[in-house]
Amino acid sequence: MSEKNLNLICKVILNKTTSTVITDRVVLEAKRMLIHTNMNIVQISLDLGYADNSYFSRVFKKATCETPLEFRANYRRKRQKDD
Repeated sequence: MSEKNLNLICKVILNKTTSTVITDRVVLEAKRMLIHTNMNIVQISLDLGYADNSYFSRVFKKATCETPLEFRANYRRKRQKDD
């Protein structure tokens, strides 16, 4: 399948670009790793294919409005409060 056809299908079915679909999935996996592992942010960014940790953090923040560290801390704080 060509890149153009894939972009068209994503746009028609999901109303998103292919790159947005991929970024959404990577951010979802990053959230899972932040919640369920004790890996540091550099390890997570490398595992997800980002050679530049600061770029990964910018992508994550753009998608979630918080940095990976803030996300992890807020999740843990909320979880402690619920327990």
